[in-house]
Amino acid sequence: MKQKTFIMLVVAIFIGISIYVSPLSPVQAASPTVEVLVDYETAKPVAEPIGVIKHNPAVELWHSSGGYWSYNNLIIKDSQLKNRLDDAEKLAEAMDKELNKDPDKEPTNIIHSEIPLNSTLYAKLMKANKVQVYVSSTMNGKNLSELFYGKPTVTLKNNKVYFEGKPKFNFYNKGDITYKTFVGDELGVTIPIVDPEFGYNRYSIWGRSSSVGWGATNGYFDAGKPFAPAPSDTGKIAPSQIINVQGYLKNGFTVIAKNNKAVTSKLNSGTVSVGDGTFNGGGAVAIHFEYPIMLSFYTDETEDLSAQFESFPPSSPEGSSVEIDVRVESTFGSIQKDVPYQWAITTKSGDPVPVTFSGHSKNESKGKIASIPAKGERLLTATFIMPNEGVNVRFEINKGGKAPVEEKLDNNVLQSTVTLSTPISLPYDLLSKQVRLEFPELPSKTAKLTLPSLPDAEWTENAKGSLQVSNGTNDLQRDFVVLNNPVVNEDSETITRTPVVTFTIKREDFGDDPLNEKWKNLSDPGEPLERMGEIHYAGSVSRPYQYTYSWQTCSLVKEKVVCTNHSETRNGTVTSEFKSETVEKPYKMYVYNGRKEIPEHTYQNIIEDDALDSRKKELYWTNEPYLYSVIRWMHHQNVSGMKYNWTQVPGQYERSFIQQASGTVGWTVGSSMQNEYSQAREAARSKLNKKVLYDKAVFATDQQLQSYDYPIKSGYYFNPRGSYNLTVKTVVFKPTDGETKDHQDMVDAVINSFRYETDLMYINSNKQAVNIRNEPLHPIGGGFERETGILSVKNSEGVNGVKLISVLDKNEDETRYTKEVNEIPYTDARGGNSHKFWKQVLEGYSESYTEGSNTYYNYREYVKAGQHMYKITETTQVTIVINPTNIPLYTHANMPNGTYDIKVWLDDTVLSKGNHAYKVLDKLEGIEALNAIPVTVVGSMYDDLNN
Repeated sequence: MKQKTFIMLVVAIFIGISIYVSPLSPVQAASPTVEVLVDYETAKPVAEPIGVIKHNPAVELWHSSGGYWSYNNLIIKDSQLKNRLDDAEKLAEAMDKELNKDPDKEPTNIIHSEIPLNSTLYAKLMKANKVQVYVSSTMNGKNLSELFYGKPTVTLKNNKVYFEGKPKFNFYNKGDITYKTFVGDELGVTIPIVDPEFGYNRYSIWGRSSSVGWGATNGYFDAGKPFAPAPSDTGKIAPSQIINVQGYLKNGFTVIAKNNKAVTSKLNSGTVSVGDGTFNGGGAVAIHFEYPIMLSFYTDETEDLSAQFESFPPSSPEGSSVEIDVRVESTFGSIQKDVPYQWAITTKSGDPVPVTFSGHSKNESKGKIASIPAKGERLLTATFIMPNEGVNVRFEINKGGKAPVEEKLDNNVLQSTVTLSTPISLPYDLLSKQVRLEFPELPSKTAKLTLPSLPDAEWTENAKGSLQVSNGTNDLQRDFVVLNNPVVNEDSETITRTPVVTFTIKREDFGDDPLNEKWKNLSDPGEPLERMGEIHYAGSVSRPYQYTYSWQTCSLVKEKVVCTNHSETRNGTVTSEFKSETVEKPYKMYVYNGRKEIPEHTYQNIIEDDALDSRKKELYWTNEPYLYSVIRWMHHQNVSGMKYNWTQVPGQYERSFIQQASGTVGWTVGSSMQNEYSQAREAARSKLNKKVLYDKAVFATDQQLQSYDYPIKSGYYFNPRGSYNLTVKTVVFKPTDGETKDHQDMVDAVINSFRYETDLMYINSNKQAVNIRNEPLHPIGGGFERETGILSVKNSEGVNGVKLISVLDKNEDETRYTKEVNEIPYTDARGGNSHKFWKQVLEGYSESYTEGSNTYYNYREYVKAGQHMYKITETTQVTIVINPTNIPLYTHANMPNGTYDIKVWLDDTVLSKGNHAYKVLDKLEGIEALNAIPVTVVGSMYDDLNN
């Protein structure tokens, strides 16, 4: 057995402090045997511990008025305790039983702590065959037996100490002091008072007048003065300050409550209570116990060689230089020569990686270290260029343990992997991302100080210095903050820092700033913009020391050499550098800011049933486009990748609302000429001579003329008559909801297509032969030449200048016009649903054939708030009346015999005039004959006079 020597390394570790963890552990060594010593069984060992850990676990149980204690996920019912809530031992047993009721799970204790270890201490412990852990109480005047049942267990693994113990619950049980003593009424259950030497009670605080929970308040209890109130500046509650079972408090003091979100409230005691009517049943009260302990580690160390990674980047981007340092340490008391080592560095797929080797070795992957000093160390370095896949690294010192002879070989082998640093991908809809880099993405750094081998050498001060971690890309890694990297001021020879950095990556730093309307457009949105972030490491530590310098001076005295010995204390400083390094981190920002054009929908531009005999025609045309602004939603991300602060971002392109417009033009005959002349025609057919029956025309009563439809003799009156109905309906889309000119202009155009036509010959007040338009007729033979007269709404003056056409439309009767307005609804809310008409012209929807923009680029547009689009349906009904006042018009007595025609028809309606969208339809075909009758002239009024 090699000589064993005690080593000393005191490390204080407190729970809640960030603990350094070894960057890359060697192959896991077998755990040593751990012996637990406790303060009530044995005295603390005389030797110095190699490490000390202070730990302060706590147990807090809340009682519910429902009749149970709760702790984490455990429920202990009052019935399990036989309603003896003040029996501490039964409570502990019940909790232990409930915790371990599942036989398939490993048994555990109520207190189960995982305590991270300093990597150096952990490595020392793992080298040992046996570790002694001395567990003692740090509670004033108390030993461990007063805090725990039995002996706790301590386990070492995974760079952690696992501590387990079954805690005791120490209640105050002196005299007959209970909550009933203070409240004065009988409580539903007995709530124990915690012995103030071991913990305290806690209370849930609620409002008296409203059921508002403010959180919890710590209790106060002075065992020497049970009726003493809590000190006024503590914000705590003493049992004597609770006045009844409703939990009301005495007036006049301040209660400080803190909720589970760490929000603290200062409250007037007269306005709050313990619970909300639950204190009577034992609810709203907790028991809280502290278990402060200290673990001191003792071990011996066998003479040994060990290897550990001094510098090992856990990841690296392709093409970057990777340097790996291995520190070989010896605990042998003599120099070790020609110690064999070997490297194996390959890609994950097994291919060899070109490597340059340096340090205390030749440039070769396998060889011997010429010498390792007694209790000294050597550094070996491997450098390579990172390929496009991960790299496996293996290092072994003294394979087989023969040169020198070693008992423990578990710590002679290192193996790990440098993973390929894949860029952080920043999605298309990201504005900024908070990044936190820490181990293993950021390496730890160690500087080692060695006291010179000089007489009486000793350190005189702590090691001081710093590891500087700086931002190498200030225009990319914004708001750069370095954490967990305190300035060095330590009584230690090994200084390790494991820094953490936080910063923010912003989209605008890649040249794309849509929030401020500075859009970047890429030819291939699938190829991201790439940038490399850099973090620089540098720094050093120094530590002063002193030593004794001795010398001798000699002189010749009476021919004799007389020598005098001298000595003095001298000072020096040891400096060690943290290894300088630049850590690179790539980022890929994906950019897509919309397409310039949205695929157009095809709309109809057609008139259906546009025939000369069709009285109802359907019109379809493409509505004029309207531009409008859009937005998209983008977000920020925190370090966990959680999306927050969703923000409306202006879209790059205005979109054009376009839709199918439509219309209907329909004609009906209100009162036909056949109807208008039917009374007079029947009177003539019946040979009735009552003038009143011939209200609009005088038809011949001669028997031989009854075979004609409408026989007349010239010289009598024949009044133009009839009425015709027009309905025009349009459906258009406008950004305003008023009456549209589109509709009115179409109504006017169709009205103007109306025609009344006849070639009957009339006589005017000037005794002239004229047509219906009052245009003179040319004499021919004994009569006149026919010339058809046509009346329209615009040219409605007939014989004697009389207006023969009257139009009844909305200007004369508002009921003839109706308007229905429906706004096309939309939302700018993220994930909200808009009308399909909007989605047809917005990017990112299946309705616009651009769903892929949302699927592949997280791009979806919404209409910016404050804009409007209306579907406007207008209907106008028009009645055109011929000769509404039935003005008599006389035919000319010399009108030649023959058949004459009267016809109502519609001319083509030209739609291409003006700027309305329906101009693409060009024209609306007319109606050849809306109404018509033949009038047969046989003889004249003179025939009747002569007879």
